[in-house]
Amino acid sequence: MTIEHLRAREIPIRGLIFNHYVPGDLMQDDNAAMIEVLTGVKVVAYVKEGDTDLNIDVDLLKSLYA
Repeated sequence: MTIEHLRAREIPIRGLIFNHYVPGDLMQDDNAAMIEVLTGVKVVAYVKEGDTDLNIDVDLLKSLYA
C-alpha cells in the first residue's frame, strides 16, 4: 500500500521498512531519503535480500507500539 492510500483511510503509519535493500545503492538510498522528506514518515528498518532477522533498535521498535 502507498502512504497516500493508508492516510486516505486514516490508517496510522508508524514507520517504513524497505525490503530487498541493497546497502550502498545510490538510487535506493536516495529513494528512502526522498520518501522521508516528501511524506514525513521515517524509515525505521532496511531488510536486505536473504535477511532472516529484522535489524531494528529494540527501543525504537517499542516506541512504535507505545
